[in-house]
Amino acid sequence: MGSNQPAQPAAPATKPPTELPPWNALLIEDNPDTVRQIEEFFQNRNVSGRRMAISPITNWDDAFGLIRGRKADVAILDIYRGQAATGGERVGERVLDDFQNSGFVPVVIHTNLPEGLEGRRSEFVRLVAKTDGLGKLAAEIDALFATHVPQINRAILNHLDRALCDYMWNFVTKQWAQLKDVADRPEFLRVLLSRLAYFFQRTDVERALAEAFDNYKPLSLDPEKVHPVEMYVMPPLSQDPVLGDVRKRTTGDTVDYLVVLWPTCDMVSSGGRKPKVDRVLCARTKLLSSCPESQEHAGNASKKTRELLARLMANNRDKNFGSAESVHFLPAFLSIPDLVVEFRELEVLGLDDVKKLDCLATVASPYAEQMSFRFDSYRGRVGVPDLDLDFVIGKLGLVPPGGAKPSAAK
Repeated sequence: MGSNQPAQPAAPATKPPTELPPWNALLIEDNPDTVRQIEEFFQNRNVSGRRMAISPITNWDDAFGLIRGRKADVAILDIYRGQAATGGERVGERVLDDFQNSGFVPVVIHTNLPEGLEGRRSEFVRLVAKTDGLGKLAAEIDALFATHVPQINRAILNHLDRALCDYMWNFVTKQWAQLKDVADRPEFLRVLLSRLAYFFQRTDVERALAEAFDNYKPLSLDPEKVHPVEMYVMPPLSQDPVLGDVRKRTTGDTVDYLVVLWPTCDMVSSGGRKPKVDRVLCARTKLLSSCPESQEHAGNASKKTRELLARLMANNRDKNFGSAESVHFLPAFLSIPDLVVEFRELEVLGLDDVKKLDCLATVASPYAEQMSFRFDSYRGRVGVPDLDLDFVIGKLGLVPPGGAKPSAAK
């Protein structure tokens, strides 16, 4: 007997979630039983939200040059050829040297005889005895991925591939008619690398960030503006102090941030050169949060207070809060807080004393030169009495609001 109830509509089909590509794990191991055990252990195990694709390398001769040709996210590396024994051939150490001289991949050394390998251990080279079990191996791999360095490394490689692909097909190929006459010159490669570096830094970066960090929400950044990261070189490229160094001075519980204002060329000591100065001009800074514009906006967020704060940060400070020419804003990034450089608060320090201060970063070009130019303009200003504008305007014969036409100036 049939049912009189209407048929229930079919549940809407749900699109299965897209599976992320697996991590590529190189397994350099010449014992087939160990290879099988590791493959079976990781077969249904997720690492940082993805499964691991194990690529076994059982012939030691094939283990060299791997990083040049493969995008590996982690490597599990045996050390001994054949049975591990004191005095045995530690070919895995040569493979590790090859990795470290040709590319980057986090490594877990996995051996029956870990003695004598402590010196190879680092944050990205872990050491696990096979006798500790596969759970310990998995824990060390999880710890590597917890640093996010394998994810960042993979995102950079993917970003570089996309940038190079787009650049070569959509720029070099399309502009070849203009480029082909100079393509046989070394300078052509320099031009391409310079243009590619700009493309790599400014294009499709949000996609790379989303690949490296789970739950990252891409930002809608104005392509005509820069992110604070582009204003700094971090870590600094030079051991010598340079123009734009942001140096941290800690005295007891007091932390000061100083910015080097002296020209770089006078402080160079590399290549056996002798610095031209032994004293360096620096400017003290204050935290943006201590400025009245920031405090007023924090206490009463409004369009007006935001505008006044934005003017300070754009180096166009409202005159009611002070001189716009006497300060220069540096945005926060990583260990650098939001800072306001005070051109009126200067210190002359010994060159060696500046070298001893922790250098957090260097303000990048052309932002360092912009700051130097603003400082020189402020220092070179000339104060003059204010012109009597009422008198000058009166001579124009204009009628002031509500007033009679002024008589001709005598």
